Amino acid sequence: MSDGKVWSDSTSGLLVDIVSEAIKPRIGFLVRGLVKPAVKIVIKVSNQYLSKVVPDSIDGYVNDAIVFGHNGEWDAAAEAIGEAGDVLVDIPGVDDDHEKQLFVSIAQAIVNGVKTWIETKK
Repeated sequence: MSDGKVWSDSTSGLLVDIVSEAIKPRIGFLVRGLVKPAVKIVIKVSNQYLSKVVPDSIDGYVNDAIVFGHNGEWDAAAEAIGEAGDVLVDIPGVDDDHEKQLFVSIAQAIVNGVKTWIETKK
């Protein structure tokens, strides 16, 4: 995104909800009301910082991967991550189709590891 953000407003809201819900059970009852506003600030500041280091050309892929992962669409999340890697890296001597396939395969391995870790924590 050329708007100074990596995450869209809807993805930022999703991240705030995910992180807030993960933190709330682990803290005291009296400060639970402060979690969501604090997480919003952290997400906003992180988004502003990341916009300076993450190329705009992959913002859409990052947002898609987060949403797909949250919805349990693991293959689609891996595809989005792999496509982002393909956009960022050009391997000399390797055609674009094989390069994309390589990055998607690597992303699938990582996403499957994350999926397995999440499922064992439930």
